Amino acid sequence: MSNSKRHHYIPQFLLKNFADDDGLLYVYNKQEDRIIGKKQSPKSIFFENDRNTVTFAGKFDLDNLEQLYSALDGRLAIDVRDVLKNKTVSPEELVSIALLAIMLKWRTPSSDKEFNILKEDITKEDWNL
Repeated sequence: MSNSKRHHYIPQFLLKNFADDDGLLYVYNKQEDRIIGKKQSPKSIFFENDRNTVTFAGKFDLDNLEQLYSALDGRLAIDVRDVLKNKTVSPEELVSIALLAIMLKWRTPSSDKEFNILKEDITKEDWNL
């Protein structure tokens, strides 16, 4: 069974950089050219429940991918914070930012079609579990 529910496709640590002093921000809907409602917490936007939960062999719901994203987000947040604070970037931080960009490509809804094909290939196998 999955441990986490809210799987953010835009990491909360990035969203927090756009928040006001109260930790809230507005969400702009580009397609409708309007701001959506009132200010919101990064925790309550840009997520889907169980987005990164994968069912193996029709038996096991695993959120290992979400756990990996969470661990990487924690590490990447440190590097992004340091770059923003120091206004310089080390080679190691540059690699972190490149990794973040690659991860974001696969986490956003625009990549769902491709990513779902990969998930289906992985989970359709009979793993004899």
